[in-house]
Amino acid sequence: MKNNIYVIGANLYGCLTAAKLAKKNKNSNIVLVDSADQILNTFQSIKLKNYKINNGFHSIEIPRANALVNFLRKEIKVDLKIIPNIRKILINNFLVREENSNNYPENLKKHFKKKKINTSDHKIFLGSLSKTMKKHYVKVSKRYAQNFFDVKHFFIPWFFPTNYTYKSNDEGDRFRKKVRSGKIKAYYVLPKNGLIEELRTPFIKYFRKIKNIKMMLNTNVGYHENQLFLFSKNFKNNFFPKDKIYLCVPPLFLLKKNETLYKKIFCNKRYLANMLIRLPTTTKKIEFTEIISCHKELKELARISNYSLYKSIKNYQLVQIELILNKINKINLKNIYRKLKNILSFFSHKKKLINFKVIDLKITRSMFYPKIEDVNKVKKYFIRNLEKLPYNINYNFFLGPVNMSKQWKFSEKFKKI
Repeated sequence: MKNNIYVIGANLYGCLTAAKLAKKNKNSNIVLVDSADQILNTFQSIKLKNYKINNGFHSIEIPRANALVNFLRKEIKVDLKIIPNIRKILINNFLVREENSNNYPENLKKHFKKKKINTSDHKIFLGSLSKTMKKHYVKVSKRYAQNFFDVKHFFIPWFFPTNYTYKSNDEGDRFRKKVRSGKIKAYYVLPKNGLIEELRTPFIKYFRKIKNIKMMLNTNVGYHENQLFLFSKNFKNNFFPKDKIYLCVPPLFLLKKNETLYKKIFCNKRYLANMLIRLPTTTKKIEFTEIISCHKELKELARISNYSLYKSIKNYQLVQIELILNKINKINLKNIYRKLKNILSFFSHKKKLINFKVIDLKITRSMFYPKIEDVNKVKKYFIRNLEKLPYNINYNFFLGPVNMSKQWKFSEKFKKI
């Protein structure tokens, strides 16, 4: 009988891990386990009226993720296309590229007091701002959490000029630094129709060809008396895996016995709202893939994506708006629309209000933003308790969404074990 190797989590990380382990361990069954009823469930698109769009901005960045893209094309047989990576920054009413502050308009440039920064200290970044702009950044950061320190990675270095560099050993930060400095030209890769969920069918076809990959969907991982077990409606008896386990999702089942830590992790609940709007035919054509926003009038506005890059529409331009909301029972839509008309005036030739048409708006995801100190406590708690379990468990710590390039690197690490 073949021994079993369990891969917990059918996200991209888990699917890549299962594919690599199956090829390397042909005498073992690779069992891919997930609580959802389909693989790559987090890539599921949403529907706004008659349009299917990604649930937030999804992309594979190259050359950072060249290895992943090559694997998807050659092994999984995914039909991919390349689109430009044109990121713009909206700071109040100033729309700028990722560039040196010397190229900023004078009324924006004056708020960045230092000529150059190279540090990992968020206090130095904040200290480089004028008092007015510092208050503004801290205020906008509250769309995520009360303490700027806990969400600084959403602002540093994103809303700072390219002569302000963030010092880090993280591969993503190093890549971003080269892109911002102009040393690397970056692009995005997506399935042909722009929907990241289109990776699902090719993966399923690939798994069906590989004889030693088994999928156990609608299956949860349980934890009781230092034992792990799988439970599902598809089989009656609890199944206790005794072989190798690769965890590709956070082991939240371990937190069931620590209610205090569980509550701390699932705090600062926010809601992602996706809005699709149609701009008037008279609007100015602006080249952009995404515009990240730090605007005083509408701090909830996180991102504007150019939907027309994914789907060609002749007569008008479609734009996807992402809002981070604190509460959903007190949404003042009229107020949001009114503010957006003013904010989106950069699409107007004469900087006038934009009378866009709202196609649809939906709350599409819940999100949590715990304190960094609590995340670190959870990391230690996971490591300590996983070591106590009588299994051969492999795990790379993460809690929130992980960049696709990192998921590839995590799966590579697992393949080498």
